[in-house]
Amino acid sequence: MAKHIVAYDENGLFTQSQYDLYLNNTQLNYTESLQKKDFGWQTIIDNQSDKNHTIINFKVDAQGKIVESEQIKKSDAENFVFSQNDRYQFDNNNCLVSKQITWKIEDIEAKQNNNVYSQKGDSSYTFINRSNL
Repeated sequence: MAKHIVAYDENGLFTQSQYDLYLNNTQLNYTESLQKKDFGWQTIIDNQSDKNHTIINFKVDAQGKIVESEQIKKSDAENFVFSQNDRYQFDNNNCLVSKQITWKIEDIEAKQNNNVYSQKGDSSYTFINRSNL
């Protein structure tokens, strides 16, 4: 069974969404919440089956375009924390032209024992508007 609730402001603009998925109609298994914030949007995802908790913050510019996002995912089952920061750049036609990503995975158990174990990396993507070619 699933339950989905959507909220709008007085102008009819979307402000919040809550999606819940239940097992056997009673046990909450998955929930995803999207809410408008001062900086943009925030998504919170809780997945009981794989014991993951994720928070994603989307920062937007004055036009509402996502210019930066930050994701933090914690897994109780696998003992890790994953974080990722993305930066987006748009051209004068509001087309995405580049995306820079930095990420890091930390082992929670190793960090608690002062044995900091982490992996990290970054990527850069460039997009071409084929209609201008």
